[in-house]
Amino acid sequence: MKCIACGTNNSLRDRTQNRGLCKQCQHPFAFEPANMSGVKITDRFFADAIADISASGSLFFTFRQLLYILDRRVKKVKISDLEDDNFFFPLITSLITFAICFGWGFLKEIDYPFFLAAIFGMVAYGISGAVAQLVNPGAGGTVTPEQLQEWIDAWQKVNQPIEKLLPKPQAENNTSTINREISSYSFDRVVICEKDAIAQLLIANNFHFENNCAVLSANGYPQGIFNTVLQMLRRNSELKVYILHDASPQGINLVRTIRTSSDWFGNQTVPIVDVGLLPRQFLSRFKVDVRISQANAVFAKQLPPIVLQTLTDKEVRWLQAGKFVELESFTPSKIVNILHKGIAMSQNAANSDNLLLNDADTDYVYSVENFG
Repeated sequence: MKCIACGTNNSLRDRTQNRGLCKQCQHPFAFEPANMSGVKITDRFFADAIADISASGSLFFTFRQLLYILDRRVKKVKISDLEDDNFFFPLITSLITFAICFGWGFLKEIDYPFFLAAIFGMVAYGISGAVAQLVNPGAGGTVTPEQLQEWIDAWQKVNQPIEKLLPKPQAENNTSTINREISSYSFDRVVICEKDAIAQLLIANNFHFENNCAVLSANGYPQGIFNTVLQMLRRNSELKVYILHDASPQGINLVRTIRTSSDWFGNQTVPIVDVGLLPRQFLSRFKVDVRISQANAVFAKQLPPIVLQTLTDKEVRWLQAGKFVELESFTPSKIVNILHKGIAMSQNAANSDNLLLNDADTDYVYSVENFG
């Protein structure tokens, strides 16, 4: 296992003799695969995941984004990366047993068809065991939130804090005061996120500054300035609303809520653009983290007809099966790209063939096919 500080390769014996320190530079190892049960990782494996999800330290990311990328990688990482010396053990054991039994069977009169079938099964079992370790090391190959938190704690104990890892969004008890001159100004665009974590992610990565766009969550994040910003937006007759959500029944229903609720823009004629994830984008994709939730299945069966009519039959069945895809299963850069593409495609919405138009009452909703 290579030291992330100096790059020196340390064997298990080296790490044991040096009490978990690099034999060259004495930098501590955060993880010892030989002592880990279930999913096993190395310092380099963890460091690479952090570097990749943060775009080499340039973007903030959430806890669940790190969870998703690690979970994907432990399911397909090669055993050589984890330095498991037992990779070939199941196969070798079966082959040795085959050789011994063949010698014994050669000297004895036995039922050869049965004998060969049994040996074939043993060899196949050995091969499957080796392949299973190669493709999916560990018990189930699934990283839990609790396990990830343990890894983060172990990592930060011997390394610098993970600078771009965002903390969980916290509720603010106090209301921040916005300068009167600033409060008289209003953004022409607002991105309303289904979840606080996505709003926090966009704000931390300066999406609002770089795109002259307010960012809020459906739950009222950021709490300190939420009400003031919403009032500013309501005063703007040129406002355009973009809704960013998961491919889930709750996310899809959010569009209707924002459009009809008096807490949002129910009494105004405001163009609303759906730039969220849609089930149709994942019906035929196999390299996407599609999860299943019984609560989602129940919620999907309670969606109002006005929402269901915007979906195909396949999408409705997909949702009612409890399936969903979270935005946090994608990297920060991917989420920003989804937004940029959605906003760009909506600039000339009335003439675009790439948008699905849904007129209702006095305002209208555009749904952008934004995933790619």
